[in-house]
Amino acid sequence: MTESDGTSGTFTISVASALARDLIGQTLHRAHEVDGDTLVPTPSDPADGFRATYERG
Repeated sequence: MTESDGTSGTFTISVASALARDLIGQTLHRAHEVDGDTLVPTPSDPADGFRATYERG
């Protein structure tokens, strides 16, 4: 499940499946940037080192 907050520019993801098994069951809060067809979510907590980039295909 993903929830978006357009006012703050953040979204929340409830992880149901992941290659990084430690993420399953977690709720992740992310800010994001969009550059053309690329979405770059960034952690709300700078100590969280997990990063991913998504490109529209």
